[in-house]
Amino acid sequence: MKKIVALLSVAAATATAFGGVTQFTTEISTDGGLTWSSGAASVSTTTAGSTVRVIARSMIKFVPSAGDPTFDKLTSSRHQPQVTNLVAADAVVAGFNATGKVNPNFADGLSAASDLGRAFGATTVSAVIAHRPNSSSAHFAEAVATNAPGVGTTNNNVTGAAGVNCAQNILSQPSVNVYSNLALFYYAFDLVAPSTLNSSRTVNFDVPANGVGLRGTAPNQFRGVAFGYNNPDTGALVTVNVGLTDSISSALTISYVPAPGAAALLGLGGLVAGRRRR
Repeated sequence: MKKIVALLSVAAATATAFGGVTQFTTEISTDGGLTWSSGAASVSTTTAGSTVRVIARSMIKFVPSAGDPTFDKLTSSRHQPQVTNLVAADAVVAGFNATGKVNPNFADGLSAASDLGRAFGATTVSAVIAHRPNSSSAHFAEAVATNAPGVGTTNNNVTGAAGVNCAQNILSQPSVNVYSNLALFYYAFDLVAPSTLNSSRTVNFDVPANGVGLRGTAPNQFRGVAFGYNNPDTGALVTVNVGLTDSISSALTISYVPAPGAAALLGLGGLVAGRRRR
């Protein structure tokens, strides 16, 4: 993502510049949600074409600079988690919670209805759909956003307005720490391992800038979210639109390798053949 540093206070009559930015991070887990990582990860299998299950979660935080307000709410957020470098046989784990809010607990195994879906925001929202605009990519958004992020028109799918709705836009909502990664949305895929021995494939997980909702007023709109705080003098909710910095993505490399015993037998076979030649 290209860095966007413009911010706009929607509570004030005029624009107010801040230096803070919004950062999305995508973390993945290959052990059923027990441990998580971002960046590059790898897993290997000894069975051609076997299935590897990966759970992913999109997260957000505010990265402040000097003089910024102290935020304690995520008042408006739309984003579209995206997976790329898929093959046709890769499949989203079905049964995730499309409209409600989940409180994941992976210690007792994966239950799609209670572990996958929105982890932050209103009690219910418009349904989230897993879209496959082509065999090599998928994204999560409302039903209208069938095009890949950044392709098409208006909310299908250029403005980002049909992204996953994760918002805390009510004054009475409790404070949250927006300065540490806040989990927004959980999803999972069953990915197919290569069928050629000693080969690998890499699948990417990200929140693309084109899938984040536009903020501000045309022609000066920008991609971002709105953070908020309670005005200490009036008690009113103050919201501030905050632009993006680079998203932290994850990439999973799946390798098909020989079983340890098979590798040993191959080595022994080569040794015997060498002795025979001598």
